[in-house]
Amino acid sequence: MRAPDIALAAGLAAVMTLAASTAGFAARDTEGAQDQLKSIKQEMGEAAARKKQLEQQAATLRVEEKKLSSALVEAAARTRAHEARIQGLEDDLAVLKAQESEAAETLRHKSNDLASSLAAMQRLSRQPTAALVLRPASVEDTARTAIVLDRVRDALLDQAADLRHRMAELQTLRGDIEIQQAALKTELEELSARQQDVDRLLAEKKANRTATEGQAQKEAERARKLAKDAKSIEALLKKLEEEARKERERQKALKQKPPEGPSFSGAEGKLPLPVQGKIVRRFQEKDGVTNRESNGIYVEARAASQVIAPHDGKVVFAGPFRDYGLLLIIDHGEGYHTLLAGMGHIDATVSQWVLAGEPVGQMGPERAASARDSKPRLYIELRRNGRSINPLPWLAGR
Repeated sequence: MRAPDIALAAGLAAVMTLAASTAGFAARDTEGAQDQLKSIKQEMGEAAARKKQLEQQAATLRVEEKKLSSALVEAAARTRAHEARIQGLEDDLAVLKAQESEAAETLRHKSNDLASSLAAMQRLSRQPTAALVLRPASVEDTARTAIVLDRVRDALLDQAADLRHRMAELQTLRGDIEIQQAALKTELEELSARQQDVDRLLAEKKANRTATEGQAQKEAERARKLAKDAKSIEALLKKLEEEARKERERQKALKQKPPEGPSFSGAEGKLPLPVQGKIVRRFQEKDGVTNRESNGIYVEARAASQVIAPHDGKVVFAGPFRDYGLLLIIDHGEGYHTLLAGMGHIDATVSQWVLAGEPVGQMGPERAASARDSKPRLYIELRRNGRSINPLPWLAGR
């Protein structure tokens, strides 16, 4: 074979070898890419499955939390019923004890008067002869004296009858007090049992929220920072509303639907008083000490009374703030916020959705003060678009 032919054959062989080698590499690269693509698809599938599982778990948690909230509302309603009866019994007992004290004082005075009158009559009865010898009188004077003595005797008998009547009245009052005290003891025992139900459900709900505890802690920390920076309640509400707007935009971008409750604007005249008690200071009523008008109302309540949410909403602040003490702010939507202050402790947490009637805290103990203002007081403020409004027209039966 000629040299050119040999060279050509060698070149063809080299090309064929290179082509075969390239084809092998290409086949291996394609196979590797397919394996990598398959692995990515598998990871994507697993991630989608995990996401679906987490979404299902979150949905289950939401359902469970809603059930617990509903159970808490029912338990809180039973607790409030007992608190209302206890308050009525305590008020009745206070009236009965005041009546007993007054009756006992009247009885003491009348007993003293009767004893003095009887002693005088007894002295006269022991010395009738001597009196007549020293001061002889006519038959008319004697008769007149006898008539006077008869009248005095009749008056004494009337006093004695009145005294017996008042003694019986006092005895009846004391019997009524014993009955009321027994009923109060029963109600207090029932209240303790109902409160245990509420505490158990609150603990269960708290445990149920552990999956979202990290997010809740972040929300709470952000709320604390906002409170530290805010100089007034108006400034705090403005910052909280700005945070809420950002959260709504974030949820909208993620196509997440936030919880929704009944319209607050349609609840005027229907809201329950957040705590069982008596309103002792009204909206815009001036303080007797500082002469400042109140932006809300004050309700005097029993120590450790339960505090409930007046309407559905999201807790946007829970903690100490300035001179409010422990402050809870619930965002009801439509620009409405409820502010509750003066509690001994708060059970609700920031970012938690609460239902109307759901327990959110408890009042503290009685204060070491005069009997007039020793009971704890809950401060209730209602705000619309950041401005305080009179909450009384919004409360049921007010």
